[in-house]
Amino acid sequence: MSNITIIPRSFKEQPAYNLIELDDFSGVIFRPRKELRKQEVYATCHLFVVVLSGEKVVHTPEGDFHIRSGNAFLVRRGLHMFSEIFAGEHQYESLIFFIDDRLLADFFRTNTLTFSSPAPGVRPKNIFQIPVSPLMRAGIDATLPFFSNKAAVSKELLKVKLTEILLHIAQSKQGTEFLSFVKELQSYHKKDLLPLMEENFAKSFSVKNFAELSGRSLTTFKKDFRNTFQQSPQKWINEKRLERARFLLTHTGLNVTDVCFEVGFENLSYFGQLFKKRFGTSPKKLTTAQNPQK
Repeated sequence: MSNITIIPRSFKEQPAYNLIELDDFSGVIFRPRKELRKQEVYATCHLFVVVLSGEKVVHTPEGDFHIRSGNAFLVRRGLHMFSEIFAGEHQYESLIFFIDDRLLADFFRTNTLTFSSPAPGVRPKNIFQIPVSPLMRAGIDATLPFFSNKAAVSKELLKVKLTEILLHIAQSKQGTEFLSFVKELQSYHKKDLLPLMEENFAKSFSVKNFAELSGRSLTTFKKDFRNTFQQSPQKWINEKRLERARFLLTHTGLNVTDVCFEVGFENLSYFGQLFKKRFGTSPKKLTTAQNPQK
């Protein structure tokens, strides 16, 4: 069964996490509310993560990254990864900022004279660790009270604190990698919708998530999508998921519930309604017809 955690959406859906949101970034203190081992994660924003206590390993196509308490890492939007938290004497806790392209573009434009441009030919990584210096740690610690008293938060002041942290990163040993990462966003081109959608339609993403991953606003995404596929995003996504579901029900031993979540639906009743409307029979009846002995 597919069980992908989409962030920051999962935090927005759980108010107990006390997510702070602005137009171009959001932030949260993450303390797992249940035991977590290896978890499949997909981020629709860039991530800046500081491990405050405990440790974790992030498994990515670019390798495994072991991040201990006191260190940080930056992740490009759209990177598919597995997050593994280790049980130890200290409970895992991290500070996570979800950063939009607009904030990084404004940061680069405003501070372009503060630091030298990255060397040409430096290929930015999709994930890299950032050792936290004492000065950077002081800046990080200054953001923590914002999350314990959300009602009194000055969001603009929090943005100033985050910008200060980004300046520390730019002037650190990883500054070249970070600046290459940010500079590439200035020439960022919208992703081709056809491969993006074909590769990801079975993930439990919303239309808004797909828009974010494609580098478009929701309005532009819907317009470009209709020009490419000649139908609305939701209709196309549902059709692809239903076709995939029918294939799995007739060619594998997966049950209806497993298939529902495997193809990206999150509600079994809604899946059954769409399936019957599309194919004239329920998923359960199709399974029974294919396997009468069950």
